[in-house]
Amino acid sequence: MSHTGCPICVTHTTSDGMVQLSDGTQVCKKCGHVIFPLESGFRCECIHCIQLRNPSPPTPFLAA
Repeated sequence: MSHTGCPICVTHTTSDGMVQLSDGTQVCKKCGHVIFPLESGFRCECIHCIQLRNPSPPTPFLAA
């Protein structure tokens, strides 16, 4: 198994590395982000990827 940096954790200032499994799948040990390099249609379902695809609407400013 080899280790590479997680693209999600790198954007959050730390990267503990991803573990590459024998089938090529890469899984982040910290956040659970998954990459299937041989499957272009795969969409990761880790919490960070879900939030990136479905950002929360801005909270309206309430004047006092």
